[in-house]
Amino acid sequence: MKRFPAILLLLVLAFHQTELHQILKLPILVEHYYEHREWDKDITLFEFLKEHYLHDKIDADYQRDMQLPFKSDHCMLASSPLVVPEGISFRNPIPETVDFTFPKIERNLKPSGFLEDIFRPPKTA
Repeated sequence: MKRFPAILLLLVLAFHQTELHQILKLPILVEHYYEHREWDKDITLFEFLKEHYLHDKIDADYQRDMQLPFKSDHCMLASSPLVVPEGISFRNPIPETVDFTFPKIERNLKPSGFLEDIFRPPKTA
């Protein structure tokens, strides 16, 4: 039962605080693509997207082009600053130095069973 309000609040936040509401304009993109297909039968989707998103030119249908998704930004992110109360200090104390001596390591240590293993390196005669 708690899932529905959580999903609802997440969607409200996503649509109002981000550009996710631009996805709702996808039907306009499809409709405008079909309008261009009526004018030019040979235009592909890639050419259409290239014309409208890479080459910003002002033409006869410029107002219609600006209705396409991600062509204009109407989203303002409103955030509140973090105010730190005066009584709180964020200083880290200097850590104490700890003297630690490492044990000596013998260099001639060999794993047990190394010499009795079947797979040994070849010996020179």
